Amino acid sequence: MTVKQPRVTTTTTTAASPNSSSVSASRTGSSSSSSSSSVPSHSTVGSRPTEHQAQPGPNTSSPNKIPKPIPASDWSVVEVQNWFRRKCGEYYHLYSEKLLEQGITGPSLLRLNESSLLRLGIFHPEHRQAIWREITKLRLRTNILILRELEREQK
Repeated sequence: MTVKQPRVTTTTTTAASPNSSSVSASRTGSSSSSSSSSVPSHSTVGSRPTEHQAQPGPNTSSPNKIPKPIPASDWSVVEVQNWFRRKCGEYYHLYSEKLLEQGITGPSLLRLNESSLLRLGIFHPEHRQAIWREITKLRLRTNILILRELEREQK
């Protein structure tokens, strides 16, 4: 006689550093053991709420505060790859390896220009211009974030 185990769903949230966003993982599956343990597969011991999960203040209208974006000037190679996949998706498979090989981080991404993209091996002019346009937009957004932060510090 076989005993059908109930379906188990666990959700784990890991604490994030102030310079990174929080990560959530969800897993659904069947338990294969005969015991009915309710311990999640990923431990949450030691997790603490981050500043992004804090209670809403008087100026927020929703209970879930949107996490503060990280300026591109603080990005790692992984964050640059994520940005490149989101913003330049049609070129990601062609050029992501070139960015990885050169270890392009946020600060170096913001310093790139059209000629440095050419030196990276992005020879197709339309591709280069499209990527350059996204980098330019990112540079503007980053400068705005930094200016807003400076204004908040002065208040």
